[in-house]
Amino acid sequence: MSIRPEYFEYLSHFGQTIPIRELRQLSPGETAVGLRHDVDHSLNLAMEMACRENQRGYRATYYLLHTAEYWNDPFLAEKCLQLQDFGHEVGLHLNILTEWYAGKIEDPADRLRELLSPLLRAGVRIESCAAHGDRACYENQFANYWLFSELRPADPEATETGMSPEGVPAVEESRRLTYPSSHALTRADGRSFDLWSIRMADFGLTCHATHLPFDRYFTDSGGYWNRSPDPKQYDMRQGRSQVLMHPVHWRGPHKVYFFLSPARSGSKWLANFLDTATSLRAQHEFCLNHRWRNRSVWPEKHTGAGFTELLGNYKQSKILLREAAAWASTLREDYAEANIYLERFLGLLGTVFPEAEMVHLHRDPHDVVRSIMNRDWYDTPMDDRHPPVDVPGWHGLDQFHKVCWYVRDANRRLLRACNVRLRFEQVTKDMAALTRQLDSLDICVLPRLSKSAFQQRVNASQRHDFPEFQKWSLSQKACFYSICGPILKSLDYPSRTRMPMPVLGALGRVTDWLIWLRRALRRLLLWRASRTLFSAEGNALANVASATMGSLPSTEETGGLRLRPDGAGHAWLVIGASDWNRIRRGEGWKAIRNRYYDLLIEGTVSGDGNAQVLCLMYNAGGRLVDKRYLAVLSSQRPNSEAAFRLPPKVARFSVAIFANHSELPQIVNINRMLLRSLSLYGAAPVPHR
Repeated sequence: MSIRPEYFEYLSHFGQTIPIRELRQLSPGETAVGLRHDVDHSLNLAMEMACRENQRGYRATYYLLHTAEYWNDPFLAEKCLQLQDFGHEVGLHLNILTEWYAGKIEDPADRLRELLSPLLRAGVRIESCAAHGDRACYENQFANYWLFSELRPADPEATETGMSPEGVPAVEESRRLTYPSSHALTRADGRSFDLWSIRMADFGLTCHATHLPFDRYFTDSGGYWNRSPDPKQYDMRQGRSQVLMHPVHWRGPHKVYFFLSPARSGSKWLANFLDTATSLRAQHEFCLNHRWRNRSVWPEKHTGAGFTELLGNYKQSKILLREAAAWASTLREDYAEANIYLERFLGLLGTVFPEAEMVHLHRDPHDVVRSIMNRDWYDTPMDDRHPPVDVPGWHGLDQFHKVCWYVRDANRRLLRACNVRLRFEQVTKDMAALTRQLDSLDICVLPRLSKSAFQQRVNASQRHDFPEFQKWSLSQKACFYSICGPILKSLDYPSRTRMPMPVLGALGRVTDWLIWLRRALRRLLLWRASRTLFSAEGNALANVASATMGSLPSTEETGGLRLRPDGAGHAWLVIGASDWNRIRRGEGWKAIRNRYYDLLIEGTVSGDGNAQVLCLMYNAGGRLVDKRYLAVLSSQRPNSEAAFRLPPKVARFSVAIFANHSELPQIVNINRMLLRSLSLYGAAPVPHR
């Protein structure tokens, strides 16, 4: 749990609590504790506190700071409404004079209208505000509540001098304000603002927190009860009290969750749900794909082309995981990650994240195998993007066998490593079941936000070339049950065939021999050595490339192709064709069945951005029907090699270099390109010379 147990001890000492605005309804002699939270940093942490308070029957006011980073959260209004659903009040943590003094805004009234209007339209009720004690308030001697005419005392110079920017008497000399006798603020550019010149009523605001009636005021500002007494020392059943407790000061030990699964088991959906509908900060496959240095994070993909190299590089893997851990430790909320690749790094993961909770997310292997087949895993003998499995004759197995072994091996590893399991079929159909399971992990689900996130379909398969289980061949079914039968039983999934499992297992072993014999015959009949489809380097590359929108290739300086993005948008270069979306007669290369393709690109990359290498696929009519990511070119990896197969519907294909406008490199030089066609049933892959 993100909130320390001591916080709830304070709540039990307070008894029933009420939102701040309800203090104005009390008369002298009545008893109440107005509970207030100034959310200066993490809204997600505040959402967790609000959820736990609601579960225990407490109500409070959450003042949201409009200069905090979370104000740009696309779900801000929904989170405000969720706070209201929990029985809490939402208020504005006022920092407008700070913005005006810094020159970030010109009209405080317009700024206030801009902040409140979207929330009010969404149904958020905002009646009270509380001034934020920004550092600029102390440095430049003003309080943010000096905006409002309703709060102006009869003699501001006498009354406001000696107050803190929050609106209570300052205990420390360094926190005391001196009110300007001019009744105005003047900033560096000479502009002045008349204090007390805006009416709260014009914006639907009815009160300011420290101007409400109360007998005692307590605050944990700075993380301690230094600026007020400790409320535990008082009998809170007497008088009217206002208690300010900042969520950030009550955060418990940082928790980390890893939801690990084989591919195509709902990991992206779950990451999206956790990030949207819980108080966690959640990511999908952050580890191994990002770097964290000098307090900044940037993407660097390692789970695509060349992933098998990373599997054998313990030192590099450890560096990547340590950097991810360093980044996660900076978060104010608990962290969760869903990842399909970390099952191969379980020992290292436990070393780098020793306190992390490991959760096994699993899906029916029948559906997982089909989905992975449609994602082209292991479709070529040179697949370096996906993890091999330690079984005899792995490199000689066909694609279907490899996929089945991967599903079995990944689930077996996770069954051994994880104490908690999430069943994809259950958690995606039963919101109550998902909520219960996450709550057992001390993860708070936010009901209002969970509705849309739960129904959202994420990363659904777009291709269905490989059919559903009922249409599999008998040999495929036998192979599947022979390999995945034990894992089906361990995960409690039923068989989808009436044939007894032992019989299917035995049949699978027989079909393995038949498949081997068939492949041997095909190797004899269809084997052809590698055939070079395209090979060019230096200036020769310019004769087969076309540049479009935002790309400026030249051969003058590099002896090859130069891709220099102009920054106006995406940049791309199509090799082998004159257009991206269509291919003309004679352009590109013909797709051949029972062959796969091997591409080598050598060059140099300048700058921090990167460029993707894509295969563009066209139908018989020349229209673009699909594209496939092959590799990435960056300053760290300027040379790339990729192997790929083409779906049956593809007639011709070309190769493209693409740079997204948000990750543009300075210059990409392509010095050499080699494209070869190889037989699926040939000997071992032929290395590049």
